[in-house]
Amino acid sequence: MRIFLNIEYDGRGYFGWQAQTGLKTIEQELKDAIETITKEQVKLIASGRTDKDVSAKNQIVHFDTDSNINLKKLPFAINAFLSFNIRVKNAIIANENSHARFDSKTKTYSYKMYTSFIQSPLRRNTHLQIRHNIDFEKMKIACQFFVGVHDFKPFCLISTDVKNYVREIYSCELNKNGDEIVLFIKGNGFLHNMVRVIVGTLISIGEHKLEPSEICKIFQNGERKVESKTVPAFALTLENVEYDNIKFDELE
Repeated sequence: MRIFLNIEYDGRGYFGWQAQTGLKTIEQELKDAIETITKEQVKLIASGRTDKDVSAKNQIVHFDTDSNINLKKLPFAINAFLSFNIRVKNAIIANENSHARFDSKTKTYSYKMYTSFIQSPLRRNTHLQIRHNIDFEKMKIACQFFVGVHDFKPFCLISTDVKNYVREIYSCELNKNGDEIVLFIKGNGFLHNMVRVIVGTLISIGEHKLEPSEICKIFQNGERKVESKTVPAFALTLENVEYDNIKFDELE
């Protein structure tokens, strides 16, 4: 049978999702725990790979098993063999043709920042500190230039494995509460470092190093301005993955 899991993890200190020999990864730790429970070798398929230090609130994973598993007890059983940084929140049985990666319709990421001249001890590992005033309204205007279908090659890390850099962004919004700023971006898929480059571009616009309209020129020319940097990964979180045929309580 095919089982889908809803996973939450703190990715800081891990070398990303994908198992890598000799490195601490989310996939390897979860795989070891599941194999301890099922007494089988399993192959995990995630909705997508998160990079080093990236966290997830609702990562979706599937695996196949012939074991006789009590589904209600499964999350608790797996969690007993995981570190406190990773938790299985829910488990369901799905159609054998369902696929955690290929069936996903949308993904939503968040990126957390705060503006302060003094570092916040409580947020230093969860939010990016911006040490100067920025133009929040210009950043909000710029967000709308990312919405739609675009070739995002200028806004990602180029990879020989990627043949098509076209993605559709359904929404790109900045929320401000006091000194905290959070970006929420939803799309049909994301490229390597894509959200982090977009955030770096928005910060450059907030610093008046770029104008919002220059985003259109970057898409047209296929080249990114040097003023646009890639921000660190520790403030990035995979918030949600949506499917037509897979439903978890946490996702509804």
